[in-house]
Amino acid sequence: MIYSSSDLHLNHNKSFIYEPRGFKNIYEMNNTIIKNFNSIITWEDDLYLLGDNFLGELESGISLFNQLPGKIHLIWGNHDTDNRKEIMSKCHNVVETIGYAGMIKYNKYHFYISHFPTCTTNFDDYKKSLKQRTLCL
Repeated sequence: MIYSSSDLHLNHNKSFIYEPRGFKNIYEMNNTIIKNFNSIITWEDDLYLLGDNFLGELESGISLFNQLPGKIHLIWGNHDTDNRKEIMSKCHNVVETIGYAGMIKYNKYHFYISHFPTCTTNFDDYKKSLKQRTLCL
């Protein structure tokens, strides 16, 4: 299977991140995210992570990131510093670093993947089938 997600913000110790998500603290948020990912995604699945995977202290952040399952394909986000990019790129579960944007073709569908919202279509594309459009994730 192929999965995508964005803005995990693991280890981000700011209440404006974890409280709106329904968590009391970052530990509860981190554990729930990892538990949920591991309950759905297998180590054989492809997982496209579209930026802002972890924040805060590097060592504890990467420890959490290493617990995510799947063959991970990375897209960079606005919180992905050069240090974080380098560390994530070397993780055992990362198979590809794409950069800030890329394309995926799957079963005749075309997906533009980016952390940043992007207009990928003409206004008349609503008349076309999904297989004739480029879909933005």
